[in-house]
Amino acid sequence: MAKQDKVGLIDADILAYQAASIFEDKIDWDNDGDVRQYPHDIHLAYEYVDDTLGKWMAELKLNKVIICLTHKENFRKTILPTYKENRKGTMKPLHLLPIKKYLADSYRSYERPGLEADDCMGILSTHPKLVPGKKVIISIDKDMEQIPGYLFNPNKDKKPRKIKAIDGMKVHYMQTLTGDATDGYSGCPGIGPKKAEAILNGLDGTTWDRIVNAYAAKGLSEADALAQAQVAHICQWENYNYEKAEVIPWQPKEKVCL
Repeated sequence: MAKQDKVGLIDADILAYQAASIFEDKIDWDNDGDVRQYPHDIHLAYEYVDDTLGKWMAELKLNKVIICLTHKENFRKTILPTYKENRKGTMKPLHLLPIKKYLADSYRSYERPGLEADDCMGILSTHPKLVPGKKVIISIDKDMEQIPGYLFNPNKDKKPRKIKAIDGMKVHYMQTLTGDATDGYSGCPGIGPKKAEAILNGLDGTTWDRIVNAYAAKGLSEADALAQAQVAHICQWENYNYEKAEVIPWQPKEKVCL
C-alpha cells in the first residue's frame, strides 16, 4: 500500500514578507520621518525561505509543500471597496515581490484569479480531490482558524491542531460581528468579542438571524451584515467556480428579511 502524502499548504504571503523584512534595514537618517530602505543580498532571503520550509517539512514530517499566493485581483474589493484600503501607502519591503516569484518558481504553487493566499489554503485544504493525502495549513494568520482540517501556527503550536467545522464557523461569525481593523472591515458597530460571544452562544439554525438582528439594532441592513460576512469568510472548495475562475461568495444557509 502506497504511503499517503502529507502536504504543507504554505502561507507564502507571510513567509515572503518576513524574509523580505528580516533582510532589509530601515533608517531615518535625520529623524524627520523620511525612512530609507536598504535591502541586503536577496540570496540571503532565498536561503531563509528555503531553510524555513525545510525546517517545517522535517518538523511536521511533510513530503510535499504547496506555495499559496495572493492574486493581483481580489474578489473582496468588489464586495467592499474599502477592504484593505487602510494599507495603501504602507511601506513594503523592497524584495517582497522577487521573493514571492522565487517561491512560485522553486516550488509547486497555487494562485488563482480573485483569491488571496488564505483562500488558496482554504480551498486546497477542504477540496476532496485537488490535493490527495493529509493536508496541513501552515500560517500565523488567525483567519485560518475558520478552515476545518489541520492548522499549524509556527509562532505558537508544537504540532498541528485539528479545527472542527463548528469551531471554524464560529470564528467566521465572530469576525463578521467584530470586524478586522487590520483588513479594513468594521463588522457591526459597538460589537466587541464579549458581545459577539453572547450573540453566538449556541450555534444553531437561528445564528444568522441573530447576527442580522445585531446589525438591525445599529440601523444596518441584512445586506450590510452579508457584505461583512463575505469579506470575513475564507473560501473553501465550494466557494470557487473552477471553470470560470470566479469566486462564489459565501451565503448563509438561513436568510431572514426584516
